[in-house]
Amino acid sequence: MEISWLDTLEEKVHLATERIRELANENRELRARLEEAGTSSEPGEWQEEKDAIRERVEKLAAGLESLLAEE
Repeated sequence: MEISWLDTLEEKVHLATERIRELANENRELRARLEEAGTSSEPGEWQEEKDAIRERVEKLAAGLESLLAEE
């Protein structure tokens, strides 16, 4: 059975995971800079963005699960 598509998918997921890590680090750095500048962000300000990101990641995970279930 040919599963080279799985290798490609796995590589893309790893790349996406690494990018998410990079963005999380950048987010921490930006928050620290905001705090240093005397501007604090309220948790509620980011909730909508976090919800949108969570929804997209959940859809991606569901798509991956459905691919695995097809086998």
